[in-house]
Amino acid sequence: MLGDRNKLIYVSGPYTAPTEEEINENIQRAEDIAVMLMRNGFDVITPHKNTAGYQQYEFTHERYLEQDINILSRCDAILMMNNWRKSKGACIEMEYARTENIPIIYSNILNGVKSEDVHKYVSLMMGE
Repeated sequence: MLGDRNKLIYVSGPYTAPTEEEINENIQRAEDIAVMLMRNGFDVITPHKNTAGYQQYEFTHERYLEQDINILSRCDAILMMNNWRKSKGACIEMEYARTENIPIIYSNILNGVKSEDVHKYVSLMMGE
């Protein structure tokens, strides 16, 4: 219902890649996770979608990360995609979440979980 506040989850994982095709694959993986979370009653921030196509503007990696940490600081949890360790930015986001006591959810734990059970699993990982 409008006005109710759902838990807000930040999706973290690689964005940059050697080719445009691989960048698009990273964006699609993040989107798939975001859709799964939204279908289960969570609100989602997907930085991959927030700045998709911004490569042409030549912002520095540090500028993107500064913005992402600002957004992450407002979230109730962070979800680390399976391949998060491949991303310097995702590693920094995870460390920020750890130091700020933002609950960390690892997406590999959700592999094989039935769709109707995702909310329960995520809520447990968030300490609820």
